[in-house]
Amino acid sequence: MRGMVSEKGLLIHLDLAPVLPSVTGDKSRLLQLIVGLLSNACKYTETGGIITVAATAGGGCLQVEISDTGVGISSEDQARLFTKFFRADDVVTRQIPGSGLGLFIARHLVEAHEGTMCVESEQGLGSKFKSSLPVERAKQAVEGLGR
Repeated sequence: MRGMVSEKGLLIHLDLAPVLPSVTGDKSRLLQLIVGLLSNACKYTETGGIITVAATAGGGCLQVEISDTGVGISSEDQARLFTKFFRADDVVTRQIPGSGLGLFIARHLVEAHEGTMCVESEQGLGSKFKSSLPVERAKQAVEGLGR
């Protein structure tokens, strides 16, 4: 990702809680999820833009948010965003190559890990993809005993 980030002069901001719980799951698929979301953020953010990766814990889940200052997504397109082969019907978006499978796969990966995913976006103002993944059950039980 470094090449794409530096080529476009993007700033990556990390906002990570000092202590984060582990998630039970397939490490390679979870990495695929994060890389896919970061790749989209890079593709759809103009030169000099900002991408923020945030992670916190709460409610027995790891909350991961990847937001950008990119082109954003219309409310009409948001309704179909996670469907197979969907590409937003926007002039800027259509100029960027893609299969329309990335977000479909991302949501599938999150749901396969018993998590949830949603998007908040406004055209011209960027997007925020929010994923919630259950933490390891053993650690969750131990944390519950301390209260």
